[in-house]
Amino acid sequence: MQGKENKYLLSITCIIIVILFSGCTRNTPPEERFTHSEDRGDGYDIYGGFDARELEAQVEGYWNYFDKNEKEKELKMSFLNKWDGQWIQSGKYTVGRDIKKGLYICKDDDVTSMGEVIVETESKEGAKKVNYLFDDMTYVFLQEGNIVTFGDKTEMALANVFSLPPSNYDGIYYEGAYKVGEEIPKGEYFMLSVEVSEGTCLLTNEKNEVIGLVNRFGYVTIGGDLAVNLENCILIPLDLKPDIQPIVYQGEDADKGKMVYTAGMYKIGDDIPVGNYSIKNEVYKSVSDLSYEGYHGNESYYYPGYWNWCGLQAGSSADQLGWKEMELDSYLKSNIRFLKVTDTEDMVSYKRFDGLPVISFTKKDIGNTIEVVRSILIP
Repeated sequence: MQGKENKYLLSITCIIIVILFSGCTRNTPPEERFTHSEDRGDGYDIYGGFDARELEAQVEGYWNYFDKNEKEKELKMSFLNKWDGQWIQSGKYTVGRDIKKGLYICKDDDVTSMGEVIVETESKEGAKKVNYLFDDMTYVFLQEGNIVTFGDKTEMALANVFSLPPSNYDGIYYEGAYKVGEEIPKGEYFMLSVEVSEGTCLLTNEKNEVIGLVNRFGYVTIGGDLAVNLENCILIPLDLKPDIQPIVYQGEDADKGKMVYTAGMYKIGDDIPVGNYSIKNEVYKSVSDLSYEGYHGNESYYYPGYWNWCGLQAGSSADQLGWKEMELDSYLKSNIRFLKVTDTEDMVSYKRFDGLPVISFTKKDIGNTIEVVRSILIP
């Protein structure tokens, strides 16, 4: 009799433990699921969520763009190195006294390191220092009173004394620097990364202000800038834009084999159809080895933080879409999932789902862009 009682008590205890643990997961306040580390990843694994092998499947003709970019970079640097005009050598200069104000082209003479130009400005608000770090070349605008410093691996010259030769591949703007309105027209462009370790690409202007920063690919508009500098990216006019495709999901779960939209910036109605999508974390160490044959995997647990952020970002389309960010929680094995939604007024709300969160794009969203970050969208 006592044995039966012990078994009964043990069964009841097990049931209570299961209920308690289930309740902990189910009743965890949503905001606790999005608690970011203050150190933004230090001491925790940081997952890039980039797979270089996917670019070929996502972007039609990707490796052709990549190869042409390498050739164009060589031609541009060859032109600059052969130019017989007057280059300003390393030193420290005051603009208006030692050198003229205006737009300058800078080139890096050391293939083993990045070029650097430091521009200091004195104003009523105090001293301001801007560091231009670049590969190969960049445009820099210098104003009266600026103090400019650069080392012996960098040279600069006034930009109005020559123009860079046009590309051998009509219509595509490969890595390098361009004067707006003269060497590249104003307008909207498709921005494509040619950096295959992390997929980053950066577009800055002559003041070193960021105009576009995306992973893999996206959209950017060039407006009232004097010049633009392309770092790890090329710009393609929209009428020449390649097709963007979903890819086959390789995961080992119920979604295996489905066509999904992985990381990148998509234009609704053009790159991604209107409709309903499940959104799922895709968090893993970056894959840059094209010969790697395995699936990149999905970490069963990761520490939520700035560097491990998963979800959607609206960017310049926030006002039309009505939200700026939708962040996924990190509870990958939970049956209850949450989305943290930040609206255009920075107000935060949480949406609860039984299973993977679902988002919708409708006809009113057509033409807007969304960036998928360490996630996949499943139609």
